[in-house]
Amino acid sequence: MDSEDVIWMKQVNEEQAIAVIEKVPMPLDRNGGNGSRPMIATDKLPIAKYVTNDQRIAEEKFLAKKEAEVERRYTGIRGWFRIVHVSAVIGKLALYLYLDQYEMHRKGQLRHARERMKTAERLTRAAVYGEKLYGIRLWFFHKIMLLLRRIFLGGELNREANQEKQAVWLKEKLIELGPTFIKIGQSMGTRADLLPLPFVIALGELQDNVPPFDNEIAFARIEKELGRKINDVYKEFELKPVAAASLGQVYRARLHTGEEVAVKVQRPNLEATIKGDLEILRKVADFAERFPQLNENADWSGMLREFNETIHEEMDYAAEGQNAERFRASFSNWQNVHVPRIYWNATTSKVLTMEYIHGTKVTDLERLRTQGIAPEKVNRLLIRTYLKQLLEDGFFHADPHPGNLLGSDTFSRCR
Repeated sequence: MDSEDVIWMKQVNEEQAIAVIEKVPMPLDRNGGNGSRPMIATDKLPIAKYVTNDQRIAEEKFLAKKEAEVERRYTGIRGWFRIVHVSAVIGKLALYLYLDQYEMHRKGQLRHARERMKTAERLTRAAVYGEKLYGIRLWFFHKIMLLLRRIFLGGELNREANQEKQAVWLKEKLIELGPTFIKIGQSMGTRADLLPLPFVIALGELQDNVPPFDNEIAFARIEKELGRKINDVYKEFELKPVAAASLGQVYRARLHTGEEVAVKVQRPNLEATIKGDLEILRKVADFAERFPQLNENADWSGMLREFNETIHEEMDYAAEGQNAERFRASFSNWQNVHVPRIYWNATTSKVLTMEYIHGTKVTDLERLRTQGIAPEKVNRLLIRTYLKQLLEDGFFHADPHPGNLLGSDTFSRCR
C-alpha cells in the first residue's frame, strides 16, 4: 500500500470495532466529516462541452502545453536556478538541525580532540603543538556556532517559537519546490526521532493539505487517460478537491450507476518532475560525498536510489489499485474490516477511481468520543490488523500516520 492510504475506524461495542481501509487521503470539512460539499452535474462542466474534433485537439494541446511548462524548469538557466534554490533549502535545513543538536556535536568534537592529543603525546612535541592549534580552531568554531545558534534558534525562552517559524518556512519551501520535495517532507514528518516537534507538526500537514493544481488540468488528464468525456464516466463531480498531496489530488464524484467515488488524479508531467529533481539531488549528494563528516551515518546515493524506486511505484495508480484489491482479499473474512472497491473501468496508471468512504479524522478525539468511538479500541484493532498483515500476509499498510486514519460511526454507509 502507498503513502496516501487511509484507514477508517468505528467502535461498535465494548468488544468490537469497525475498520475501513482506503487508498486516498480524506481530510475533514468544518463539521468534522469528509465529503459534505455539494457536487454538480458533469454535463454542466465547460470541458464536457468540448465535443468537436477541433475542441478535443485544443484540449490535448492545452494539457501538453502545461506538461511542457513543468519540464522546462529543469533546462537552461531555469535548471541552474533550481539547483541553487534546492541547495539553499537543503543547506539551511542542515544548519538548523546541526544547531539544534549542537551540544551533542560539541561533545563529539571534544572527545575526538582528546583522543588526538593522546596520540600526539606519544609522538613528537611538534604534534602536540599542532593539536593545540587544532584546539584553538575548535574554540573559534564553537564561538561561531554559539553566535549562529543565538541568531537562528534564539535563547531558551523563545527557541520553540523560532523553531515553529522555521518549520513553517521549511513546509512552504518544500511546497514551492514541488512534488518530489513534498514527498520527502512527508517522510521527514514521520521522524520525530530526528526532527524537533514543531517540524514534525508542520510537515505532517503535507500529507493531504498542499496547494492543488487547476481543475482544467485535472479534468483534461481524466479525459485523456480514460479516453472518454468526463460526463460519460461520472454523473456528478465536486469542483474543489477534498485533498491534495504530493503526487496527485482527490475529488469526490458520483458514477451514473449511483455509487459515490473518490477520483485521484496525478499531477501534470510528474515523471519529468521526479526525474529532474532526482538529478539535482544526485548532484547535491555527489558534492556532500566529498566531505566525510557529512557521510558518517548516511548513504546519500543509496537513499536516492531507494527513493527513486519507491516513488515510481507510487506513481502507478493501476498498481495501487491492484494492491488495494490484494488487501481486500486478505481481509475478506473480517467483518470489522472493509476495503473499498476499485472501479477499473475508470482507473489507469494516472487516474484512480474507488469507493468513497465518509469519516472523521482519527486525531479529532473529541468528535470521535461523541460518536461513541473509543481511541483505545481503535488502537487495539490496529494492532490486530497489523499482526495479521505482518505475521500472516507478508503484505502491509506501510504508512499509518494520522493523516491516513479516519473513524466512521455509520458502518452501513461504508460497505
